[in-house]
Amino acid sequence: MYTAQLEIERQFDKSQINQWIIDEVSQSTTGTSQYRKAVRLITAYLSKKYYPAKDTRLSEAFAELTVQEVTTLLFASVLPITTPSRTSAPIQSIATQLGLKLHKDTMSAVKTGAELLAVCEPCGLYTIVGYFDKTHDHDSALIVPNFALDEETQFKIHATQYLPPMLCEPRQWTANTKGGYLNTDSSCILGSGNTHNRHQSLDVLNKLQSIEWELNLDMLDTKDPEAKPQKSTESVRDYKRRLAQHNIATEQSSGIYDLMLNNNNSFYFVWKFDKRGRMYSQGYDINLQGSEYKKSILNMKHSEALTGL
Repeated sequence: MYTAQLEIERQFDKSQINQWIIDEVSQSTTGTSQYRKAVRLITAYLSKKYYPAKDTRLSEAFAELTVQEVTTLLFASVLPITTPSRTSAPIQSIATQLGLKLHKDTMSAVKTGAELLAVCEPCGLYTIVGYFDKTHDHDSALIVPNFALDEETQFKIHATQYLPPMLCEPRQWTANTKGGYLNTDSSCILGSGNTHNRHQSLDVLNKLQSIEWELNLDMLDTKDPEAKPQKSTESVRDYKRRLAQHNIATEQSSGIYDLMLNNNNSFYFVWKFDKRGRMYSQGYDINLQGSEYKKSILNMKHSEALTGL
């Protein structure tokens, strides 16, 4: 199972996403033109002198990356926005996502990410659309991609979002960034920027990770009563988008169920803390803390009958 688990982690490795996107962009005349123009725009952006703090920030951001590599990161941040159920995203979320690939601290990340998005808009890959955010009572902006990835690439990207449960027992946490999945080191604390080296109750995570689970076959044969989206007052177009997203999610979940069943119906969860100390099992399609249906399809592998005292 150890070898099979390593193969699964390679299959779900997010580092492949950039290559999938660039491969598709390079096959399009429009996409290739947009990429080359973005490279020129970023090059011009870096050739200027600004004020000392900004010059230092940009120097740090590009210390280990070429302009081409940063352009690839920009495309990889923007293009996955477009799915059957979504056509735009708030600029601040994309700016942060892009910037955190260039900086460790969030404030620098947001600044550089937002600047790069503004600088590269003329390349035509996306449009920045202003709107008034009624919820927070202020002006804001959306990133709207003008280049759509094909459905196969979208599905592959979506499938890498969450690793499935592990086929073998997870690595024990021995430090805040040492444990869990076999092929990668990540923090035992969820959320970008929340990692630290102070004491965490790693023994509790290790205890939870040692519990073996299985799918409840009887419940798995029962359709999730709340899964399929119901038509509401939304437009037909919006409903079709939600339905398409539901179909993708259903297909993905079925694939993960089959993966577990084909491996003796035995698996383990990686567990992590959030910054407040609450514990979460990792995963999406199979998760202890999912919907009522998701919870109902899980059983402990080694059950014992409860008897009265």
